Amino acid sequence: MAATTETLNGNGGSVHGVFGRERCLTEVVDEGSAQSFRYYISRRTVLEMLKDRGFDVADSDLTRSVTEFRSVFGNSPDVDSLRFCVSLRSNPLKKTLVIFLGTDEIKIANIRAVYGQILNKESLHGLILILQSKMNHFAKKELEKFPFKVEVFQITDLLVNITKHVLQPKLDILTADQKQQVLNKYKLEDKQLPRVLESDAIVRYYGLQKGQVVKIAYSDGVFGPLVTYRCGWAGFQRGVGARLSETRDKETLQTSSFIDASWVLGRMEDQKKIIKLLVSDEHCGNDVGIIPVVGMGGLGKITKLPTKSILESVERKSCDLMDLNILQTSLQDMLRGKRFLVVLDDVWHERKSDWDVVRLPFRAEAFGSKIIVTTRSEKVASIMGIYPPFRLEGLSDDDFWLLFKGLPFPLKID
Repeated sequence: MAATTETLNGNGGSVHGVFGRERCLTEVVDEGSAQSFRYYISRRTVLEMLKDRGFDVADSDLTRSVTEFRSVFGNSPDVDSLRFCVSLRSNPLKKTLVIFLGTDEIKIANIRAVYGQILNKESLHGLILILQSKMNHFAKKELEKFPFKVEVFQITDLLVNITKHVLQPKLDILTADQKQQVLNKYKLEDKQLPRVLESDAIVRYYGLQKGQVVKIAYSDGVFGPLVTYRCGWAGFQRGVGARLSETRDKETLQTSSFIDASWVLGRMEDQKKIIKLLVSDEHCGNDVGIIPVVGMGGLGKITKLPTKSILESVERKSCDLMDLNILQTSLQDMLRGKRFLVVLDDVWHERKSDWDVVRLPFRAEAFGSKIIVTTRSEKVASIMGIYPPFRLEGLSDDDFWLLFKGLPFPLKID
């Protein structure tokens, strides 16, 4: 594996291994077609992904160079020749089939043709389709009829192996027993673990199922060594049959309170300023201090947390209460006499009267407590905040370049 892994040098520079010596992408593409190079990279990423999932993948497939790939498949590979099938190491009877589709729009006839070509359907554990174009609605509905799991990737999603990013922490998928040990240790219920959507890149790479937990270990994050856990939960579909995994949904993506500390770049000054606000009693009087943090999506702010969710978080167990008055009284009793910090993340609700109700259990409690509200809306900040809004700006050029250099592109970067 070491012979095939692109690695950036200490300056974020050249790559080795795949091309045998220091090469840049332009050199390699000039010696063959860009199309064959794209097929080579994406096919290898899928092979690496399946090996990491526990499938039996030959080392010769993983160490094959781009020149060797072209000698086998040509400069303009036929997509049918790129398909392959692998077996699960722990159970060879479970197989996953990988099929590359063409560049035309994927219609229902294409999906039916794919299904008709699959032999021994009863032994198939899953199907991975690699697309180079859009799939229409009827084709997606047809996939739902398949009697096995179906995953759909755009070929452009596979040009980078996300697990090889230099900032990516170490990941381990927990067994059922290991997961239960974590729940017992922290006195948590299953649904109280940090959750992650099915569309998350790491979830898609490892093929996590609903309820599976991954352990994430950061060795050199902003806050030093850190271990945390993420549970596949929100967005997972129930029932038997295909589950589409395309990430290009039209709906607004839910943000997560799970922070990859090793990816936090260029925020040291912001951290210091927010900490200063947290320890300051200015603007508070006898009320709980509310600090609005405003920034566009993806800037590293921390979903809507109604009273019930806050109470469940404090008690670390599920709550069956539905009456708002009882909920607020219970929450106030839990917080009485304590200094606390509550984070309401990615707030969009702009009705002031509703937020006044949510704030009630906090207002009579310990002096010095704080609530941080993260939002993309200036209106929400003005409604919620006691402190002036703290505005997060974009990364500096230097910090952005540091992030970009960590991407595992097969490029020579000077």
